[in-house]
Order: sequence, then C-alpha cells, then structure tokens
Amino acid sequence: MRLPSTHPFYYEDPFVQRRLLLIMDDPDPDPGPDPDPDPDPNPNPDPDPKPNPDPDPDPNPDPKPTDFSQMFGGLSDEDAAFVKNKNWKDASAMIGSVRELEGMVGRNTVIIPDENASEAEVNDFHTKMGRPESQDAYESGFPTDHQATPLDNTLEGSLRGTAFEAGVTQKQWAALTGKWAEMSAEAASNPDSDLGKAMQETRNQAAAQSAAKGVKEFGKEAWAEMTEKGKRFITAYGGEGLLAEMELNGSGISHGMVKMLSTAYDATAEDGVLPNAGGGGDMTAEDAQAELERLEADPKFQELMKDKSHKDYKPARAKWLRLVNAAG
Repeated sequence: MRLPSTHPFYYEDPFVQRRLLLIMDDPDPDPGPDPDPDPDPNPNPDPDPKPNPDPDPDPNPDPKPTDFSQMFGGLSDEDAAFVKNKNWKDASAMIGSVRELEGMVGRNTVIIPDENASEAEVNDFHTKMGRPESQDAYESGFPTDHQATPLDNTLEGSLRGTAFEAGVTQKQWAALTGKWAEMSAEAASNPDSDLGKAMQETRNQAAAQSAAKGVKEFGKEAWAEMTEKGKRFITAYGGEGLLAEMELNGSGISHGMVKMLSTAYDATAEDGVLPNAGGGGDMTAEDAQAELERLEADPKFQELMKDKSHKDYKPARAKWLRLVNAAG
C-alpha cells in the first residue's frame, strides 16, 4: 500500500515508507534495546587476535648478544677477536672510529716500503723521513770549537755513503758525529781514561799489523830502517810535533805511509838538502846558499828552469826548491 502524498506519514523514500506502514500495522512493536545513556565517544578497537603458539618451541633459544661483537655472525675467529678487542659498544662507536681513520689518510702519513718497493719509492720514503738529498749534504755535528783530527775526517768521510744508503736522517747524522767528536776529544785529553786506553790499544794493533806486513815484504832489519827514515822525513819537514800527532791518531804508522816517506827520504837525502837528514849527505845552510848562487850563474840551468816543456824541468825545479829550503 502506498500512502497519498497528503498523508501525514507520507515519505518519498519507498523503503522508509514501507517501514512506517509495518510499524503502523504492528499492534505491539518491539522497541529494541534501550539506547546507551552515556555512549563512549572513543570506543577501544577490538584487540588483535593472539597468534597461535609455536607448536614446537626451541628448548634452547639463542641467548641475546651481551656485547656488540656478538652481533656480527659469520665472522672468522680472527675477525671476531679483532672486533671484540676494539671494545666498540655499538655501531655508532664503530662508525666513528672508521671516520677518524679515514680522516687521517693522506694527512702526514708515510707508507713504509716493502721488499718489492722500487728504488724511487724507497728514496721518497727516506726523503720524507729527513734524509738529505745526497751524502755530501750531511752536516756533521762536530762542535764549533772541535779540532777535527785526520781520523775524525777519515771516519766521517767513509761513513757518509753507508749512512746515506741506510737512510740515516740529518738529525741522526748530527747526533752520531757529535757524539764521536765528544768521545774523540775525551780520549785525546785523557789517555788514561777507558776510552783513551781503548783507542791507544786500537792504534797499537794497527801498528803491529803494519809492521808485520812490512817485515814480511822487506825483512825485519830493512823494515825497521824504512820506518826510521819515514820518521826522519816527517821530523825534517814537519817537526817533532807533527810526528807525535800522526802517531797519536794513527795516520803515520800505516804500511803504505812508511814506504812512501822512506822513498822520499832517500830521494832528498841523496842531494844533501834534507834538513837533519844525518850521515855524509848532510848539507849546511851555507853550503846550500853557495849552491844556489852557483846555479844562478849557470846559464844552462837558468834556461832549463824557463823551459817547462823540457824533460829535465821538473827535476831541476825540485832541486832548486830543496836548496832553497836547506838554505833557510
């Protein structure tokens, strides 16, 4: 049934209209549940259903990691020990350590060359560490007031090449040579000190070795005579002080030095111009002056002294110089 539009319960929606008619026809309609006098404006949603329990739970579950290193599964024992020893507490600590290391790369870092490094790489390493550009560029650490002996200079010169090849820095070289100068001065000023005695013993051993070599080559008597001639030559032209100094530092006792000086002695003594040469070949200052005057008046000798290309020029000049020395 459909109500006319003029009916008080008329409603345009057919569904609502039918519901109204049913209500009108039901003599005792069910009013339904009473409405909630104070409804909750924000009712709680239904809770999530609980998952089904594990039908076969693990009786020995893995323990929760007690430190950061245990979180890295699959690491080798060596790598795991490395992480643990770093004592990183968390990932932030590890990342911070890596960042710090990366910040240092390329900043005042030196790569140590291995056995396969090229010569250029090795030289570059030594240069960065402080080695000079060449062995001649080393500056010794001798004190300014140190009087370097021939032994000092010989030792320093022979060690420069070795020090350069070994990569000794300038600072190290100065320290080593400075210490050597200190020890050398101590030994010279105090021969009775332990260092002085040790150096004297070293010189004595060198002298004994030189003498043994000379005796083997020339015989005992001949070598003794050659040694005495060498000492006379040094004394004649350098004085007894020079001889004492040479014997002190060891440079006047070598096998080669004795041979050279004894030969020089024989050459000058034959002309009679060696001061204090001794023997029948001696020439006094007056005799030497007289010989000079005679040669000055000799035109052939004077022509020879002017001709440097002449084969006898050098012997003539040497003779003239020896006479000048003898005449004083």
